[in-house]
Amino acid sequence: MAYIDSVKDSVVLQTPSIGGKSIPSNVTETVLCGNLQCTGGWLQRWKNRTRPYFEGQWACSRNCLSQLVTQAVRREVGSSIAGDEFSPHNHRIPLGLVLMAQGIITPVQLQQALQRQRQRGHGRIGDCLMEAANLSEGQITRAMGAQWNCPMLTLEGFSPERMARLAPQAVLEESGMLPVRVAGGKALYLAFEAELNPAAALALEQMTDLHVHSGLLPSSQYQAARKRLAECKGIATNEETAEDQDSLVKAMVSVIEKQQPVASRLVRVGRLYWMRLWLEGHAVSCIPGESAEDVLDCVWRIHP
Repeated sequence: MAYIDSVKDSVVLQTPSIGGKSIPSNVTETVLCGNLQCTGGWLQRWKNRTRPYFEGQWACSRNCLSQLVTQAVRREVGSSIAGDEFSPHNHRIPLGLVLMAQGIITPVQLQQALQRQRQRGHGRIGDCLMEAANLSEGQITRAMGAQWNCPMLTLEGFSPERMARLAPQAVLEESGMLPVRVAGGKALYLAFEAELNPAAALALEQMTDLHVHSGLLPSSQYQAARKRLAECKGIATNEETAEDQDSLVKAMVSVIEKQQPVASRLVRVGRLYWMRLWLEGHAVSCIPGESAEDVLDCVWRIHP
């Protein structure tokens, strides 16, 4: 579901949009407050209806904005709980058995790798298999892809300068996501090192309106690309901590009221609540351009 919805008014002029969803650019009397319990009534007639917008809905007052943000926070908390309780990959075939089934290693080589892992007391079985069976990093990654039913990606077309503007570094580090490239303006290829993070991929898809394709990247390539990404300038980001959900809502409302965005969205990635604000219509896009002064990211973590 796209958060920035087009306003149903044939008279409204439209600005650039995300995923074909437009933002109103002038004031019209048919744009109503997004809070269904709004009591503003006739006072709305004198309101500027182009700002602020939160998830495709205009709020006529701080109280109405607070209601909209509260609903969004509750939604994200609920979706996170559901994601923690269910994972389609809880019972994956062990990596060693995948490699044996593919005829890449023998039972003896698997036992040698397991023995190395036990002797060390730590480390990943893939590293031990590379040593015991003289496997390449690509072979291990392809086998893990078979575990997760996903492809092994490459860094072809990787632009760290552009991908750094896709999401805050804190969000990428929290989730293990590595955005690799956008193809055709609609598909985002997202890499992980050892295992997928479907919840994080879905959150990024909801924030950008891009169709996300997840895959694995060999560890050495993943680490090198993450380092390059971290060195690039991203969107201006405010990182804060909230005591609880109520203080989180108040902090978000204050930011929206101060910045008066033409569009804003909220998603949760792991323990982080990420809100992106587009301050002007020309800045609204899946991936902000090089001049992204009119885009602001805010990231909150609720204090444990």
